[in-house]
Amino acid sequence: MPAATPEKDAQAERITRGGYALIILWAAATLILYTAIAGLGASRLHGYRARASDRLEAIIASAREEARAEGPASGASAAPPTTVHIGAYLHHIGEISLTGSSWKADFDIWFRWRGEGVEPGDNFQIVNGEIESKEKREAYVEEGERYERYRVRARIVTHFDTSRIPFGGGILGVGIEDGRDGVDRLRYVADEADMRFDPRAVSPKWWIEKATGYVTSYRYPSRFGSPRLEAGASAVRSRYVFGILAFISGWGIYTSLFQALFVAVAIAFIAFFIKPIHVDPRFGLGIGAVFAAVGSNIATGFSLINAEGMTLTQMVNGAGLLTIFLTIVQSAVSLWIFDSMGRERLSRVFDLVCFAAFLVGYVGLNVVLPLAAQG
Repeated sequence: MPAATPEKDAQAERITRGGYALIILWAAATLILYTAIAGLGASRLHGYRARASDRLEAIIASAREEARAEGPASGASAAPPTTVHIGAYLHHIGEISLTGSSWKADFDIWFRWRGEGVEPGDNFQIVNGEIESKEKREAYVEEGERYERYRVRARIVTHFDTSRIPFGGGILGVGIEDGRDGVDRLRYVADEADMRFDPRAVSPKWWIEKATGYVTSYRYPSRFGSPRLEAGASAVRSRYVFGILAFISGWGIYTSLFQALFVAVAIAFIAFFIKPIHVDPRFGLGIGAVFAAVGSNIATGFSLINAEGMTLTQMVNGAGLLTIFLTIVQSAVSLWIFDSMGRERLSRVFDLVCFAAFLVGYVGLNVVLPLAAQG
């Protein structure tokens, strides 16, 4: 190996204008890339958040319009149906599974009506879940009006938009129908003024934005074999839906969900402090980090169930893999500067500036995205 000379030593320690320009351009490009990713991702996540609120209003408006337009089933009796006032009070929500699309509800439900021939308290059923227990708490007749109130515990199935896990949420709704009588015999009317929920109904990690109750009519595309309905007709039921728009603040879940990915990226960053001519550790750390990041991607893939569009999970995993890849590319450039150009000091400064740029960009990205998802 040829001995070092003062000229070579001076050249190795010298940084030219071109060298400074390379460092500045690389650092600027890195920060611009992270800023662009953060901006695009935040915009999309804000859209998901707004869509959840708009969807509830759209569902309510559509349901009320359908209820006004829907007529009774073919072959129905000409006698007017019994009007049943219905309302609910939500005591507790528990065991919420965003990926399993289910939760447990504990609520009171009541019925007020006049007349004979219907039994709304005995016959009501949950169309999007299963009643686990039902207890009659109160029943009386006053001035010809009947009143019944039940305490119900049920397992509810609800579609959650998991685009923003673990900051997602959505509409937690319960659909109630009479299991025996259709709209020709019984029609619900919502006690909207009394639709309430306990402020402690959900855990501190969740918050409730709004609650509502409304009535619609649902036409089943079947006669259920009933000879009372004409051929080609279908059964129509009055349906009461009450629910809440709830969201979760999942910073703790976020860090635990992606901790393996964050460690993998941190390992890749260690390469910036190793001389590029030490090829095995310098490039080995990045390659090992890639496999760790892929494993994390697979482990968090469950959150893509029921997802619409690019999810927060995909954004974070993609940014992590991209960061590790870019650290490997940076190591190759640093090796070329050190070995081929003989600019040891330029290579060292390049590594330190790139470390700072990558650290600021990556940490900033992983703060902006969850903040945008949280809303």
